[in-house]
Amino acid sequence: MNCLACPLRAEHAMAKNTSDRTCHCGHRVGAPAIQEEPEYGVFGWILLSLFGITPRPHHISFRCMYCREEIGTSQSPQLLARRTVRPAHDR
Repeated sequence: MNCLACPLRAEHAMAKNTSDRTCHCGHRVGAPAIQEEPEYGVFGWILLSLFGITPRPHHISFRCMYCREEIGTSQSPQLLARRTVRPAHDR
């Protein structure tokens, strides 16, 4: 399959070296069972838990929702920006 025609090509490109990795269940990055989970640093957790502010994640983990195995991570700026909530007046 040509990756240029793939609707998930951004996720495929951002998860470097993970496209050939599978979890114990057999799922790969791009499958509906693989979730993008933001991972925050210490300061990010403080902002999130004390003030309810959604900080920029440190990285994104690709994890299977069934076996919970992490099959890759990404620090791609485009992917991290998608996980950052902007105030309504900045949009």
